[in-house]
Amino acid sequence: MILDGGGLTDIGIESTVIDVTNPEKILLLRPGAMPIENIEQFLNIKIQTPDENSKKRSPGTRYKHYAPSVTVKIFNADSIQDSNSKFENSGFIGINKPETFIFKKYVIFSNLKNYTQGLFFAFRELEKLSLDTIFVEWIENSGLGRGLQDRILRASGFSHI
Repeated sequence: MILDGGGLTDIGIESTVIDVTNPEKILLLRPGAMPIENIEQFLNIKIQTPDENSKKRSPGTRYKHYAPSVTVKIFNADSIQDSNSKFENSGFIGINKPETFIFKKYVIFSNLKNYTQGLFFAFRELEKLSLDTIFVEWIENSGLGRGLQDRILRASGFSHI
């Protein structure tokens, strides 16, 4: 179930989840709204990357969720040959509007914070257009981008082009 509060949230993605049950090995279970670098700096510790079994201990890490019924694919312009035919009934979500690719509908955010805040809203809006595919811009895996990448991967079912 999705609860719609009628507008954008402050951050847009769920919380960061860390496991502190073993003080010798603090684990990141789910990247989220609080960048892990901020937590490391505040606590003056290094947070470890969990193995696949550890990740399963956190809610929202095992399944495709918050995904529209439309196919979601990760967009990386460097890995795509320019063939506009496969984009003609597709939408695009991201920060940087692709120069050489033509999509039916674009949702462009001004920065990473706005992208993170509006991702799920953009999914819902583009889903209403009966598109074949929603392409989502891939971003850097650091800071707030780490949590956004996680949500993009999960919404796409790990579909990367």
